[in-house]
Amino acid sequence: MNVPSYLVVRNDSWNFSELPHEFTVWLRVENLEEQLDTAIARFTAHFEKYPGEANSKSQKVVELRRLIAFQDRVRKMDNASSPISVGATELPVSFNEQIFEGNFVSLFCLNCYRLSPPELTCLVPFQNDTYEQAFGTMRHCLCGKSIAWRIDGQRRP
Repeated sequence: MNVPSYLVVRNDSWNFSELPHEFTVWLRVENLEEQLDTAIARFTAHFEKYPGEANSKSQKVVELRRLIAFQDRVRKMDNASSPISVGATELPVSFNEQIFEGNFVSLFCLNCYRLSPPELTCLVPFQNDTYEQAFGTMRHCLCGKSIAWRIDGQRRP
């Protein structure tokens, strides 16, 4: 039987840019080990296809090392039911999609200092008119702070 894991994920945990810590999400992940194995296998398959890149300093190499380190930390935990805090330098998997779908226990927004369940967040469409020309949907805290996104497509310039 797979015991669910509870992750305490900051918004800057899955992004390599210098994002400020604006919110924290408590995720209930049913299959953390499986997700980690799948993500590591995806990177490994990429490096089998492009073996020269495995020894480079590329983003994919950094992500794979962080995944393996996080997987080791998860496996060495004594109490599987205690929350796992994901630091800003760790990258377990991209949890953006789970947060976007509302698959989280609660959200603490540092903009409005509100602790909210997913039902108190809202989905709104967005259209990015900058160089990305993307459109899609954002999940927002009630104060308007965006917490997750899904890009549905690209606009024509």
